[in-house]
Amino acid sequence: MRLLLVACATTTARALSTSSSVRLDKFLNDASVAASRAACSQLVKQGRVAVDGVVAKRAAAKVPADARVTVDDVLVEPLPLLWVYHKPIGVHSTLSDDRGRPDLAAVAPRKAHPVGRLDADTSGLLLFSSDGALTHKLLSPRAAVEKEYVATCEVAAGADAALARTPEAFLRDRLAAGVQTTLGVHVGDVLEARVADDDRVTVRLVVREGKHRMVRRMLANVGAPVVGL
Repeated sequence: MRLLLVACATTTARALSTSSSVRLDKFLNDASVAASRAACSQLVKQGRVAVDGVVAKRAAAKVPADARVTVDDVLVEPLPLLWVYHKPIGVHSTLSDDRGRPDLAAVAPRKAHPVGRLDADTSGLLLFSSDGALTHKLLSPRAAVEKEYVATCEVAAGADAALARTPEAFLRDRLAAGVQTTLGVHVGDVLEARVADDDRVTVRLVVREGKHRMVRRMLANVGAPVVGL
C-alpha cells in the first residue's frame, strides 16, 4: 500500500485545538525525543532541555504549543496536530479490522487516530489527528464543518427528466430542500453538476454532516445513484 501522508501542523489547526499547552515531558515524548516520559524527565533534570532559550527546571512545567524547545541545542519539532492521507478504494477507515481486510494500521502516524471515516468503496482525503479535542471539534455536528465530495452518478430509470437535461439546477434545488433517507432528512449544497460523455452525471457537493453513506443515500433518492465517490 503506497503511503501518501503529509504532516500539517498549521496555525488554523492549532487555533481549533483547545490544548494550548502541554507538560514538557509529554511534549518531548510525543516528539519521540526519548523512549519514555521518564527518560524525557531525566533530560530535563540533566539541564539539557531549554524552552524559548531558557534552561528548563521542571519536567512537569506546561509549555505553549508554539514554544521553541531544544535538547542539546537541537530544535525539537512538535508533533503535528493533523496529517492528510489520501485513502484509496478498498481500505477500511479503522485502525484494526477483525475480518482481516485492508485498514489504516499500516499508514497511521504514531499516536494519531483517524478523524471520521470514509467508506471502503470511497477514495479521498482522510485526516489523522494527534489531538482528541481537535478531533471532537471537527466531528461535532454543532461545528458544521464542511465536507466536499465529487460523485459520479448514473441517471436511474424513471428519474425526473430534468436530472439529465439540467443536472446542476435540478440537484441544487432538490438537495438544498433536503432529501429524505432512512437516516433522516439531509441537506447538501451542489457546487457543480454536469453530464459526462458517457451520460453519467458528475456532481461536486458540500455537506455538513457525516452520517453513514449519507451522500450515496441522498443522491440515490433523487434518481442519481452513485457509481464513484
